[in-house]
Amino acid sequence: MENSTALRWTIENGIWTFGASGIADFLEKTKQHTIKDVVQQIQCPSLVLEGAGDMFFVNQPAKVYDNLKAPKTFFAFTSEDGAENHCQSGALSYLHEVVFNWLDETLELHDGYLGHELGGQC
Repeated sequence: MENSTALRWTIENGIWTFGASGIADFLEKTKQHTIKDVVQQIQCPSLVLEGAGDMFFVNQPAKVYDNLKAPKTFFAFTSEDGAENHCQSGALSYLHEVVFNWLDETLELHDGYLGHELGGQC
């Protein structure tokens, strides 16, 4: 942590966010935050996003995508589009374009109106 700003921020922010008493407590509390036992129950169409340079969740989006049984779309942001960082911080407009295009296609929106019902899936 002394030599890595990113690691220091991750640990300090994690301890604060989780209300942990220290590093070990923070790491233990993070184990509770998983969707592995429920991911296969998701029925809604799902958009899974990955930032190629995301330093916090390396390979996690692909694992979620692989375990989803619902209709799903995977989209990877890259350094070429400037959106490879965590939460696509370098290209929020592009992130929004991808998300809203997916919503438009998935919900079959036309001129702002829903083209059909999702049949109670979501």
